[in-house]
Amino acid sequence: MVVAGYILVAIGSVAGLIGDILMLKLAYRRGIGWLIGFLTLGPFCCIALLATDYKSTLRPFALAVMGTIIAVIGCAMAGIEYCLSL
Repeated sequence: MVVAGYILVAIGSVAGLIGDILMLKLAYRRGIGWLIGFLTLGPFCCIALLATDYKSTLRPFALAVMGTIIAVIGCAMAGIEYCLSL
């Protein structure tokens, strides 16, 4: 069970990182202000970007959120306690 948890943590972390990189790329395409806002106010700018450009932002946003959820589930399975205190 612990090994499966660590595998889920690794898969979820990579998926979340890829989703965040794709969101950064979309923010950069919208303008440098969006990129700076995304880097400083991550979740708020991410939701604002999703609200303004839903069609192209939905897939990277869903990948980032699902990756985070999978990583947290993997932390619970592996017994990693600091991950659940987010």
